[in-house]
Amino acid sequence: MDKILKELTYKFGASGYEEEVKNFLKEELKKFNIFEDNFGNLIVSNTSSKDYFLFLTGIDESSFFISEKEKDFYKFKIIGDYKPLNIVDRFVIFKDGKKGIIRSLKERDFDFSDLRVEILGNKIAEIGEPFIIDPFFYEDEEFFISSNIDSRIFASSLIKFLEKYPLKIVFLVKTKLNQKGIFPGIKEERPRFFFFLKVFGDNLGKGPFINFLEREYVMPLNLKNKIISIVKEENIPFQIGISEEPSPFYYCLFSSGFENVISISLPLKYKESVYKIIKKIDVLNMEKLFEIFFEKL
Repeated sequence: MDKILKELTYKFGASGYEEEVKNFLKEELKKFNIFEDNFGNLIVSNTSSKDYFLFLTGIDESSFFISEKEKDFYKFKIIGDYKPLNIVDRFVIFKDGKKGIIRSLKERDFDFSDLRVEILGNKIAEIGEPFIIDPFFYEDEEFFISSNIDSRIFASSLIKFLEKYPLKIVFLVKTKLNQKGIFPGIKEERPRFFFFLKVFGDNLGKGPFINFLEREYVMPLNLKNKIISIVKEENIPFQIGISEEPSPFYYCLFSSGFENVISISLPLKYKESVYKIIKKIDVLNMEKLFEIFFEKL
């Protein structure tokens, strides 16, 4: 997994421009059934059975778009959760490979409206052109550290399970039209369980979050009790998550009468920073969690 995760983190994946990530996944998973829907979401399946598990995970990353030329600099818009202070003086990379650096017009007390990007090497950028923080990946015995690990960690973990269990994985993109990944076939899907995967909180080393309560979803009591019983019996560290982040998927699911929805998150430190941290033990425990769910749910 480490090798795949590292390669994934160096793929350009600005929102709406995830082709590099998808092409890498297509090559890695070419022996399975691969379908790309009209929104660009990549759907990979290893089974024709109606009895399967469906996972949804994002593959885009926090990104920027040129909005206006201003003398020697460019104004830009952001899609993501960075803080202004964290991205000043950071190198960035464009889809075509050219590089730039983010500058501030003010020395202190600045916000996003004070930031500009300077293109290096006398290059020019087009209005609407995407760019990302220059990718970074590091690991040691305990941690993964990366500029976009929050958007790639689940993809790298799930790949291994395609060899063992009846799965369908939807690698979600964000469309340029509305910045929300939509899976149009979601109402027609009837897997054994839906799994939503994301990052949440910062309690590193204490296990993955099982999110019993979301902004638009309260897990049914019988499912909640079954999950707690299974996890405690297997003695896998876990945390209970409560998330306020809205999701269009819950609305789609519940409007179609589906209740078997499990949202799982990995604890992530420095979410609004360029360099995000995930503890390896949390990833291992998340994968153990998947395995017991496959066997016992």
